[in-house]
Amino acid sequence: MEKIREFFWPLLEKAEEQNVKLLTKEDIDVKENNLQKVLEYSMKIYESELGRNAAIEAKASLFMSSLAIITSVVLAITTTLIGQNNFSSILFLLICLLFFLTIYVLRTVWFAVKVHERKSFNTFYHSDILKNGEEKEYTKELISAIVNKTRKNALVINSKINNMVMAQEYFKRAIITLSIYSFSLIIFFITKCNFGIMSSVFKIVKAFDTVNIGTWLILLLILIAISSVIINCILLRRLSVTKNQP
Repeated sequence: MEKIREFFWPLLEKAEEQNVKLLTKEDIDVKENNLQKVLEYSMKIYESELGRNAAIEAKASLFMSSLAIITSVVLAITTTLIGQNNFSSILFLLICLLFFLTIYVLRTVWFAVKVHERKSFNTFYHSDILKNGEEKEYTKELISAIVNKTRKNALVINSKINNMVMAQEYFKRAIITLSIYSFSLIIFFITKCNFGIMSSVFKIVKAFDTVNIGTWLILLLILIAISSVIINCILLRRLSVTKNQP
């Protein structure tokens, strides 16, 4: 039952609350000639975390904008069909699909909005660098400040990633529902049209049924042979061009 529920309605697992272990300058046990490298790499990790946060928020905004357009178009189409057609089983199916699509879209937007929720984010300010002290102690203080801010930010970014994963899961289900909706919509219009599409489809199917399997096999072999000749000609031409190059 849990797998079935997860297939239709995935839930975000509750993670254990994590505490950030702050780094002090006494914990930095690095040779003095490597302190500048540690400072440089710590700053790069800090900046990469900032870039990761920006990428997650941009992706969430993309979900929100694309789903808003899709939902408005589908809703307009369904409303028009309901107003101009009598009740039918296919129309009822379209309404049900619209209901599930709306639920999935709302869940996607909900988790995408949670990505953009205002949370405490630690940035590097002037107060972190305008300090007195000897070069070695000053460098260690900078390293510890950067590492601590990075660790705190990682918790916030990881929570955003969890919400982003849930938004992706519901976005996938919305796309699948939209595909089923589009296919059902085509069937609805085929059943409503009056210029003989259904009879034409049946004629095409009957024509394929009259074709012998041997004929299909011959056509397939001919197609493979022609494809092989074309590929060989292309390869030979490229080979000759390569040989003629100095």
